[in-house]
Amino acid sequence: MTSFCINNIFAQSTISNTKWKGINTGIHFCLGSNDTITFDTTGAFSGANFTVQLSDINGGFGAPTSIGSSISKKIPISILSLPLSTNYSLRVIRDTVIGDTLKLITLTKPTANFTITNNNTCPGTPIAFVSTSTGVGPLVYAWNLNAAATPSSSALPNPSGVIYPTTIGNTSTNYPVKLVVIDFYGCKDSLVTNVIVKHKPQANLIINPFILGTSPLSLQTLLQGAMLVAHIH
Repeated sequence: MTSFCINNIFAQSTISNTKWKGINTGIHFCLGSNDTITFDTTGAFSGANFTVQLSDINGGFGAPTSIGSSISKKIPISILSLPLSTNYSLRVIRDTVIGDTLKLITLTKPTANFTITNNNTCPGTPIAFVSTSTGVGPLVYAWNLNAAATPSSSALPNPSGVIYPTTIGNTSTNYPVKLVVIDFYGCKDSLVTNVIVKHKPQANLIINPFILGTSPLSLQTLLQGAMLVAHIH
């Protein structure tokens, strides 16, 4: 603690009542998100900013990580790259003053991932999606299957029977699909991947009257949309 004298009265500087969102137990952080730590103080401080320190994954402060700093008693923090754990501790320091320690802090982040069955297929073929996401469950799923798809969204882990439009041509169309997963603590992750749907080929039939032995004509008839079946795989 830092001590000082005012009118010959010995006083001490303290940091206390450290909280996250108004609480000091059951604290949870999402990796990569922004949060705020608040606290109270008494006395005066001569050093620089207040600093929020996070412990190692076992709760020790032998080599703490600084996750936020400010002159005020409301410090923005951000944890961008640390191992996930349920045993972190947190404290605020300034000068030689160390505040109260918050323990058993959880740090999580889910990982969104999925596979696609029947990708790069012919139009009209039902497509299925299988989530391979990980995280502290139960996970919540929010699929944006694309506005052109039927259905266009789903809350199932593995939506299936999804149909994309039929397009005439000789190439293919990419339909972006987005999956957002939310873990037990409300932490989120997302992934966007394209579904590839081939175009349906167009059948053209040209009739030459000279080949058919009819009277000479200068017109060739083009029949579009003929009922010919063509599959390109």
